[in-house]
Amino acid sequence: MTQRERYLLIGVVAVIALWGGAKALQWRQQAFTDLRGELSDVQRQINDADLEMLQTAEDVERLEDWQERSLPADVQVAQTEYRAWLMDRLNEAGLSFNNVRRVGARPEGDAFIGISYTAHAEGTLVEVTKFLHAFYDSPQLHTLTRLKLAPLPDGGKIAMDLSVEALIVDGATRENGLAEGESNRLALGELSDYLESIDGRNLFVEYTPPPPPRQDPPKVVDRRPEPPPKPKFDDAKHAHFTGVVGNGGKQQAWINVRTTGKTLFVAVGDPIKIGQFDGRVKSIDPDERRLYLESEGQVYRVPFGASLRDGVPVEGDSLL
Repeated sequence: MTQRERYLLIGVVAVIALWGGAKALQWRQQAFTDLRGELSDVQRQINDADLEMLQTAEDVERLEDWQERSLPADVQVAQTEYRAWLMDRLNEAGLSFNNVRRVGARPEGDAFIGISYTAHAEGTLVEVTKFLHAFYDSPQLHTLTRLKLAPLPDGGKIAMDLSVEALIVDGATRENGLAEGESNRLALGELSDYLESIDGRNLFVEYTPPPPPRQDPPKVVDRRPEPPPKPKFDDAKHAHFTGVVGNGGKQQAWINVRTTGKTLFVAVGDPIKIGQFDGRVKSIDPDERRLYLESEGQVYRVPFGASLRDGVPVEGDSLL
């Protein structure tokens, strides 16, 4: 392999490490951490008090969803079924690997049991992308706790080391098999969209987003449209500010909508429409971990971990 080819391969791996780590692994790990915390809280409430008195219909519905997506209740069956599923995904992506090893099973009180696996695989950038898409598009209660990519000496291929944790939720009734379907968590639904995004990037220049599409002037209507009906449930009360990533002037805030299980990634100037909240991101303070939102001419300060409806009005022109 020539010196130029080696530099090119190192550049590819660096970009994939940044992109895959920042955009996929960190996001998924944060969402999975939130899921585990919520699951423990819900199970603790059920064990300590009367379900009808302390548990809302929303909590019950969320717990039933986790139980439906859980691995089989029997630990031995769950270990075998999920290991086979993971090997199938590696094979379907075209990656070569020797073995998928189970590390252990760790109980988290009475809430769930976490089963850990490790694997080493080798393949092209396209094959790695196919595997990651299949992993995150699955409805399984699992996460990548570690992902390491490194170039191989032959050039053109990548070595991938990964660690995975999957959950058995207390109360799961599944005897065998795994949850099927799609997770609906990915920003781009189709695999081809991710492959096109990777192939279309120049690895040696900073990414420049395309210009926004031209908008036609607004049409003048003769009558005012009927106001939309007010939603019965305000999702903004359950949309929490959960994280800040980025450096310098390029900060990105995470907003986890617990009623839908989705996480929004927003930057300064981005619009936000969640439930009955309609506004935009005014400012992001990574040092104090505060999010400033503007809605209907008023600026609100949202502390870390709080919901959008818990924002405090900010008086004056200064945000900090």
